[in-house]
Amino acid sequence: MSKNPFPRLTFFFLFFSAIFLSGGFRGLRAELKLPGLFGGHMVFQQGVPLPVWGWASPGEKVRVSLGGDHASTRADARGCWKVVLPARKPGNPLVLEVQGENEGIYIPDVLVGEVWVCSGQSNMEMGIGLVNNAEEEIRNARYPGIRLFMVPRKSSPNPERDVDASWKVCSPETLSQGGWRGFSACAYFFGRKLHKELGVPVGLIQACWGGSRIEAWIPPEGFSLVPNLRGPAAMVWARTPGTKAYRKEYAAYLDKIAFWLSAARKALQAGEGVPPPPRAPEILPQGRSGITGLYNAMIHPLVPFAARGAIWYQGEANNGDGMLYFKKMQALVRGWRRLWGEGAFPFYFVQIAPHCYGGALTPFDLPELWEAQEAAQAIPNTGMAGTMDLGNVRDIHPKNKQEVGRRLALWALAETYGRADLVHRCPSFKSLSLEGGKARVFFEHCGGGLVSRDGKPLNWFEVAGPDRAFVKARAEISGKDSVLVWNEKAPSPKFVRFAWNQTAFPNLASREGLPALPFRSDREAYRIPPGPNLAWGRPYRSSDPNIYKFGGTGALTDGSWLPDSKHCFATGKSPRFPKSVTLDLGKVYRLGAVRIGTPPFGSTRGVKIALSREGGKFTVAASRVFPFGRAEKAVLPFAPVKARFVRVIFTGHYRKRKRYDPNYMFLTELEVYPASGKRG
Repeated sequence: MSKNPFPRLTFFFLFFSAIFLSGGFRGLRAELKLPGLFGGHMVFQQGVPLPVWGWASPGEKVRVSLGGDHASTRADARGCWKVVLPARKPGNPLVLEVQGENEGIYIPDVLVGEVWVCSGQSNMEMGIGLVNNAEEEIRNARYPGIRLFMVPRKSSPNPERDVDASWKVCSPETLSQGGWRGFSACAYFFGRKLHKELGVPVGLIQACWGGSRIEAWIPPEGFSLVPNLRGPAAMVWARTPGTKAYRKEYAAYLDKIAFWLSAARKALQAGEGVPPPPRAPEILPQGRSGITGLYNAMIHPLVPFAARGAIWYQGEANNGDGMLYFKKMQALVRGWRRLWGEGAFPFYFVQIAPHCYGGALTPFDLPELWEAQEAAQAIPNTGMAGTMDLGNVRDIHPKNKQEVGRRLALWALAETYGRADLVHRCPSFKSLSLEGGKARVFFEHCGGGLVSRDGKPLNWFEVAGPDRAFVKARAEISGKDSVLVWNEKAPSPKFVRFAWNQTAFPNLASREGLPALPFRSDREAYRIPPGPNLAWGRPYRSSDPNIYKFGGTGALTDGSWLPDSKHCFATGKSPRFPKSVTLDLGKVYRLGAVRIGTPPFGSTRGVKIALSREGGKFTVAASRVFPFGRAEKAVLPFAPVKARFVRVIFTGHYRKRKRYDPNYMFLTELEVYPASGKRG
């Protein structure tokens, strides 16, 4: 006999009715939600419109209030919403209120002041617990007007929309919390100086990852904005989900898969071997050494939160890039500014401190990075805090972060907040004149004048004749802004360089205590030409192939100037000269320059650059003689030539041995540039 079903049906009817009438089953509705950036103890940027955004049910009306200001909108079809509140001045703590149709969010203790994004690698990440006088600094860190927001380390192939973090009021407890001994010391000392000088709340957003390369922080838009990086840009766009290039690449891959499936089934039915499947497109390398991933996970969720600007401390992981780092800085700064949409917001960065790097790096790689960092100050509204007097050649993480933060704050106070009375720029090379057997070096940004900061004779100056064979030189201050440099053994000096070594610890400074920046007077000869590097990733062939570990596929055009077996090109050891390596650009371009270099080993001496349109007859366009036993890069310009093939001809070699048989010819990299940046 069957049981009566009505009692059970009545129960379910009453249950679902109660749930419906009480607004239940919230899973059927999107929860009203804000990003982690909007929370208790947060700081809004003063004096600018304030974007506030979040998520709700599609079409849901959302009202946002802050201190008497209101804005309303509706969530779009994806459940996303955004409003912009009017600019505000600092004042008493406020409440941010977000009200949906069925629920509300109330955020207390909201301040208005100055907000800065603080990013980079380990020297920015290095916590307060690791600096000089750490215990005293932590004990005195009671600043309720300073608020801290630490973005967790994460990498992602896709742009993410939120981070798992919250604002903290600065105190000894909150400042010392977090990985690697607490909140960023560099950021804290920077923010503390601003807080004391400006008398307003300061919000510091830390987004750092030790050991990270700059490429990991650059958005795809940034790569596209710099002509020299258009090769990497195309690769980044093709491997970023959601882009047109990504869809095109994967559509072609799926077509190959469909063809392969048909062929595989036929082979299987015929009893034949199944062919290997097509190779899937590669994803972007992730992690701290990847590309774009740290931007996606740690910076993109911050956009477009209103901020005054950014401070940046990174470069150790890119030592060896030389002037290419300048181009990457352009991509980073332009990319962030483009996506934030606030114009040329301030971007101040730290010079990498002297340190004894090992491995495949030479003592001159770090000076070339310094040169690129100084050049990056040509990017509008940027500036560099010098550290030539703060380094520790045995410790890549100098502990005097108090002074680093102070120097960054000097830049912000002078350039962003209009304090015209402050000296914030380091003395830097201006020009050179020759006076008999001496060279006079003129500096700019000397403040109250040049001094020896330790009272001892000036050090780390070198002079050279036309052969660029530099020797140690004597130097003395002559006037407020110039230094006389000489060596009796070099009676006809033509070039001067200063602090041109990774372990340099020079004593030339301004009276205000800011160190002079390293330089080489012939630096114009090493600048990267404008336009894209047309050789990047292009194939080549050698007339004398190397059968050992050097000269692997792509080593000559992989974009790396590291002089090691993975990144350095080499010929074989045939005694027959001339030898050559020929590059195929894939199409005809109107060419105007090449950039080429040798490592500190090998016997490469004379090279010629020859060009050809069809690959038959080659015409010599430029030549260079490289020094023995010293790494060197050179830019070789020439009259515009339309060509597809570029040949490096090794016309001669040093017969002395430098680690390898003299018949091996080594090159670190070959770059090819269009004339005036135009394609043929």
